[in-house]
Amino acid sequence: MRLVEKLLRDQACTEEDLARELVIEPQALADYRTGHIPMPLERQLCLALVLIGRGSSYARFGHQLRAQVAAAASFESRHISANDTVGSRSR
Repeated sequence: MRLVEKLLRDQACTEEDLARELVIEPQALADYRTGHIPMPLERQLCLALVLIGRGSSYARFGHQLRAQVAAAASFESRHISANDTVGSRSR
């Protein structure tokens, strides 16, 4: 959420614009910002692409976030695959 706050603090976009770019309702963005709901990986990927598209001052952060999202998604998929394999063996 640091990156969302940075975008808004720097006035790189409004909350409404950012919500539209993340393809979410403004209330969902508010929920992410307050920590009531964790931002899903697919929305984090959208945020990374928004940052990359904002120019050099944000692109580095966007590339870092995109790499973190890819790593988390890879871990998640391996964890799910491992659980599926273990479950299928016990049947």
